[in-house]
Parts: sequence; C-alpha cells; structure tokens
Amino acid sequence: MQQPRISRRRLAGLFVWAGAAHALPACGQAAAADKRVLVLGAGLAGLSAAWELQQLGYEVTVIEGRDRVGGRVWTVREGFEQGQFAEIGAVRIADVHDRTLDYCEMLGLELDEYKDGEPLYYIDGKRFMHAAGEPWPLDGLNDDELELSLGDYWTREIYATFTEFGDPRMNGFPKPGIVEKYDGMVYADFLRMRGISETYLKLYASDNGSEISTIGTLAWMAAEVADQAWGATYHIRGGNDQLPKRLAEEVGRATSSSAARSPRSRTTTPA
Repeated sequence: MQQPRISRRRLAGLFVWAGAAHALPACGQAAAADKRVLVLGAGLAGLSAAWELQQLGYEVTVIEGRDRVGGRVWTVREGFEQGQFAEIGAVRIADVHDRTLDYCEMLGLELDEYKDGEPLYYIDGKRFMHAAGEPWPLDGLNDDELELSLGDYWTREIYATFTEFGDPRMNGFPKPGIVEKYDGMVYADFLRMRGISETYLKLYASDNGSEISTIGTLAWMAAEVADQAWGATYHIRGGNDQLPKRLAEEVGRATSSSAARSPRSRTTTPA
C-alpha cells in the first residue's frame, strides 16, 4: 500500500497550527486529565475518533491545517443561488455504512435516497451515453470488453476475488499471504494485472474515481468486500458537510463541558 509522504514543511506546519490553537474561534477550555490524546486532522476519521475518545473520558485535542473541517467531505455553497450547493468530496452514503448512519441519526441529520441517473461519458475526446449490450464507442478495448457493462466487469473481476482477500466485517481480512502479495500495489495496477485494457481502465475510473491510481489494492479491496451487500444509497439533506460540522460541534461541546468541571484547565482545539 502506498504510504503518504509528508514534507518537513508540512510537518512544521502542523506544529504551527498547534501553537495557534489559542486563536482559533472553536477553542474551549478542557479539563486537565491523565488521559490525553492528540488527533491530527478534522476529517470524519479524526472527528469521530475524537468524539469516541471523549465518551471514554479522554481529553482530546484536534489539530486541523485547513480552514474547514470534513477532509474529503466537502460541500461548496459559494456562487450558488436559492440554497443550491455542490458536493466535490464524498457524495454517497451506502446503507451498509452502519457507523456513518448511526452518527447521522445521533446528530438529527435527515437523509434522502440518492438515485442514479443515466451516465454521460466523456472519454478520449468522445462524449456519449451507453445502453447495455451495445458496443462501447471507444478504441483500444479488448474483444471481451466491447460490450461488457461496468457491473458485469465488477462481478467477473472484482467480486470473484473476494474469497482471496477475506472479509473485514468477519475479522477475516487480510488472509495470509495477501499483504506480501499486494503491499505497494495501487488498485489500478491490480486491475492491469487482471488484464484490463488501458481504455477500459478509463471507463472503470469514470465510475469509481481517479483514486484507483493512488489508493492501494489492500485498502480498496477491504472496502469492496465490506460493501458487497450495498443496496440503497443516501445523501444528507442540505449537504454532506453537515455531518463533520455537527460532529465538530459535539466534540467542542464536550470539551467545553469538561472545562467547566475542572479547577485547572488548558486551551485546546476541539476541531
């Protein structure tokens, strides 16, 4: 699996933000405690970790280098009228994402079912729609890819490998030998290893995202196996950024409440 690189400048930047914590508007007074945790990043992973740790009695400081919370969950509202917005980060919540749905319920966020439309493709300079059973209007496809739907490709090439990797929902991931075999391999190279053409790889990326060239095979397949029972898809009414914002508020509220009970306190960055 690819390891993210961090430059000395980025690392120094984290500590600059730590030093600037007193100036952030979301700061609160946290009770001094023996159990203290520093969380780097106020994406959903960092915020949910901070909230869960607070429930266990830990004093938590969250440091975020951007001017917003949410990480990959990013809703853009500027430039739109009549309450419109655009999701340029995470868009969909699967019905098998139990923890995310639990947080939505806990925070009182309403969900709307996300309905897929008919996709419009733009690949290799060609703009087209595609009907099942018709040849793809692209050059460079293998013979068996010409009329192969993306769903059928997933069943044939992805679902067929699930038993090899193991199931993270059953504490069976990864199976022995899988780490040694796929560590350091991005998901696009895994698909190439299974014989995909470069043209069909572009089709696959149009449906799954350009991250196939940056996310490791092990991480991607863990998510694929865990999501195999995915049925309905949801979106948070009014924008997905409400989830990290509301979670950050809860983390900050718990921090402030802890400070009120403590005779000694220090300033933290709750998100």
